[in-house]
Parts: sequence; structure tokens; C-alpha cells
Amino acid sequence: MGTPFHDWLDNLCAKRQRWVSASHENNFDRGIWNATVDKYADPSHFIFELLQNAEDAEASCVCFRLEPTRIVFEHDGRPFNRDDIEGITGIGNTTKLDDGHKIGCFGIGFKSVYVVTERPEVHSLIEDESLAFAIENLVVPKLIETTHLDATTQIVLPLRADRAKLALTRAREGLAASGPRSLLFLRNIKRLEWIDGDLRGRQKPVTEPGPFDQ
Repeated sequence: MGTPFHDWLDNLCAKRQRWVSASHENNFDRGIWNATVDKYADPSHFIFELLQNAEDAEASCVCFRLEPTRIVFEHDGRPFNRDDIEGITGIGNTTKLDDGHKIGCFGIGFKSVYVVTERPEVHSLIEDESLAFAIENLVVPKLIETTHLDATTQIVLPLRADRAKLALTRAREGLAASGPRSLLFLRNIKRLEWIDGDLRGRQKPVTEPGPFDQ
């Protein structure tokens, strides 16, 4: 039998924390941040990275919820597994290099979310258990409580106070203007929705009810 999930995650967390401590001791923090986060100057870039990763999870429906203090991205693709957790908390880690159809790269592309958040969260059905973890210091996964019990996966981005207004504005602009163009390059995602207060937008609606319909 393999290592139980919680033991595996504890080991990964400890390993990642050692890397953070060594990077800090060697004054590498600024250089790593420049290489992985600062290159994403556009606060809306994370939208396309999240869409790409949902595409790689073979999601057919995705939804963004824009709230005053956070942005929630939800998709109906396959749940997270251990490889995904290693990838999303790594730097340049990916299992996608051998698949020409997979266009996302968890290791670097996901770091674009740090332009708008300091502690992203993942809520998913992991090994048949509803679990959630936050990512601290770019690479350290920490289990947190979750109330998300559905089979869908949620990426929760608590917004940085100094970027919240700009992040929401750019997200609205990006979803309204670039949604159809983005979906042209995706094979699996057929429906993109977003909820912004009382407003609701949708690109390429289908006739069947989606998992996010109320």
C-alpha cells in the first residue's frame, strides 16, 4: 500500500518548507519572485491560466464568481490528484510536457494568481475525500477547512487589499472582451460563465443545464 494521503501531504509540506527556508537564507526570494510572479504584469492574466488548467482537467463547464474580497473559479473537470498538488505548488513542475494537447503549466503559469492574491486555495475531491489546501510562500501546501462538498473543483483567490479593485476591474474586462477568443483554443470547455453580484455572463451556452445553474 502506498503512503496515506495525509502523511504524503505532510512530507511534501515539510520538503517545500525546507526549500523556502533555504531560499530565504540565500537571499533568493526576490529573484524567485521576479522570475515567477512579476513577469505577469497584467492582473487579468490569471484568468487564462485557470482556463488552461481546467481544460487540461477535461472540464466542460467553468465559472468565475467575482466577489468584493475574493474571486472563485470552479470547474467540473477531474478532481485534483497528488501529481496536480506537486505541480501547483512547484516551480516549473509539470506532467504535461509529454502531451502536446495540454497547454497549461501548473508550475509557472499558476503563479500568475499571486499578482492578485497572497494565499490561493484549492478545494477539491482528493482521493475520495472533500479536502482543501492553501498555498503559502508560493510552494507550501497547508490543509485548511472546507465547506465545498461538491464533485467540482474550486480555486479560491482571496484578493490582496491593495489590488482588489484593480483585479476585479481587469477580471471583468477580460471575461467580457476575451471570453469567446479564449474558448476558440480550448477543446473541452464548452461553457464559460461568470457571476458578478447581480450580473451574470455566459459564453457559448449549451442547451443542457450546467452544474453551476441555480
